[in-house]
Amino acid sequence: MTPNGPSPSNAPNSANLTVPVLIYMKNGAVYSVRDYWMTDDEFYYVLGDGSQHSIALEQVDLPRTNTENTKSGVKFIIKSDPSITAPAPDGSAAPPVQPNSDKPNAIQQPDART
Repeated sequence: MTPNGPSPSNAPNSANLTVPVLIYMKNGAVYSVRDYWMTDDEFYYVLGDGSQHSIALEQVDLPRTNTENTKSGVKFIIKSDPSITAPAPDGSAAPPVQPNSDKPNAIQQPDART
């Protein structure tokens, strides 16, 4: 123990802490999310229960989202890829969403050689 708090070896590892981010919508709704990202004109987010949703980016109040999270000491960083993979209903890791793919769960196979 140091005079200013726990010694560094006993301090919590911030990499293991998940701080929810509040996402404010222009219609007044607020969502507490554990991950979010944007692609083109779409905003994707993962709720605390692991369910993944998307909404048109124009419906998200980005200035208010940034301001309110900053007030709470939470960083709202605009990003184009998810930080985490949402668990599937059976508890296994679900593949990340590929919003621009017509086959979101398809795995690319190597070309067949004869």
